[in-house]
This record gives sequence, C-alpha cells and structure tokens, in this order.
Amino acid sequence: MAIVNLDISANAIGDQGATALSSALAFNGTLKNLDLHACSIGDEGAKALASVIIDGNITVQGLNLK
Repeated sequence: MAIVNLDISANAIGDQGATALSSALAFNGTLKNLDLHACSIGDEGAKALASVIIDGNITVQGLNLK
C-alpha cells in the first residue's frame, strides 16, 4: 500500500528534518499531499522542500507549511 497523504504536522522537525525529508522526496513516486504545519520549519527547510518538488518530484501536489 502506497502512502498518498502524509500528515506529520505539529512535530518539531525544523530545517534539518525538512532537508532530510526533501532528500527522501527525490525518490518518491506516490506521495501527493504533505502536511508539515507547525513543524518549526524555517526558510532553509522550506527552500529544500521547494527545490526538490520544483526540480524533480512531479507527484507532490499539495504542501502545507502554515
């Protein structure tokens, strides 16, 4: 069973966790929605996530960082 929606909101993963997650997203082929609100992600983490989604991950359609 593939994960299509992932909600890990309210976990303080910060920029380091977001950067690690962005590395995993580079190999993702099924995840469509990712909820990361209230995860203490700053500019660097958001940039890492955006970079992988824009440059290579064509499956992610929804990303919540609010």
